[in-house]
Amino acid sequence: MRKPLKKNSYMRNPLLIILLFVTGSLQCQIPIKSGWNIGADVGTAFNRMTTKDLSLRKGHWGVTAGLTFNYTFKNNFICESGIRFTDKGSDELKGFDPQFKHYVASLTLNRLNYIEIPFMVGYRIKLCNAISLVPKAGAYYAVGLNNSWGYIENADNSFGGRINPFEDNDFTLGDGTKQTFLPYERVDGGFLIGADINFKQAVCRITYGRSFSPVFNTYDSSNRHQTLSISLGYYLFKRK
Repeated sequence: MRKPLKKNSYMRNPLLIILLFVTGSLQCQIPIKSGWNIGADVGTAFNRMTTKDLSLRKGHWGVTAGLTFNYTFKNNFICESGIRFTDKGSDELKGFDPQFKHYVASLTLNRLNYIEIPFMVGYRIKLCNAISLVPKAGAYYAVGLNNSWGYIENADNSFGGRINPFEDNDFTLGDGTKQTFLPYERVDGGFLIGADINFKQAVCRITYGRSFSPVFNTYDSSNRHQTLSISLGYYLFKRK
């Protein structure tokens, strides 16, 4: 008669099961060819600004799209860069301080479009012939575009109008007082972390980024971008 498994057998030891799974995954590693990989992707980005002096009603869903260039080394490490468009911003910012003499109550429909250049390093884990995982980290440099825009409203509703958030905006209140709404910083930069899931030449890309420095320093020194993006793409040229 077959004896029953003991309670301390590997079937009842989740740690042992995890170790066996990891060992099996590593043994399944297949040599990766070195070379350039070039791809394109498009997806969605959720941006939420950190605030202290201002109040943020909610974040903003935007579009992200880009071209990616990376080089895979024989030891599976990857260096990556490219160019990317990302739509950031917020639906409404309130609480601007009157000491700046602009008397703006809120900034609504706040759309901030950026061209970004990322710099990332990663490690490609090839799980089988068709699927690989690439965890990566790095930084980005971004420049705001003039097609960005928003609407400002005065505290006494004597003024409301569209602005370019990256340039000084002069306007006149209902009582004839001239005011200036000072802009966001046009240049932005921050860190990035993320992962790619590759299936043959298709890729699902997940990335989180956060600004190093304030993007709206005149009104809120703690105002920074936080962006989570998810996109789908295809490598036009890819080393297997």
